[in-house]
Amino acid sequence: MGLARFLHPYLTTADLDDLEARLRIHGTFERRARVLTKTGLARLEADLARVALLLRTLADLSLAKGLVTKEELARHLLAADLADGVQDERLDPRAVMPGESKPAEPKQVVPRPERRPRQRKRRK
Repeated sequence: MGLARFLHPYLTTADLDDLEARLRIHGTFERRARVLTKTGLARLEADLARVALLLRTLADLSLAKGLVTKEELARHLLAADLADGVQDERLDPRAVMPGESKPAEPKQVVPRPERRPRQRKRRK
């Protein structure tokens, strides 16, 4: 029983109970979302570190064996960067297939359906 019950004259006890229950549920979901976000972000960072290590190893090995020169690597890096249509030192995941170069397809924006207001249940 919170102090708000005594301070807010326009809500009934049932309204306040409902509000407190909703706040508790929201807090639980918010805490779970924070934990999932942190663990998911940690996994993504670990995956990125492994990919960066593999890429660095392959590039160093290719240079050391004379398979490519630094200039060839730089040229191909630029070509791969432009494969998605934008020179931004990133590669759109939809243009990752080797040998394909095409502008990235624009992302489709799907409008969210409008939320209907909930009907408040009134106690008699």
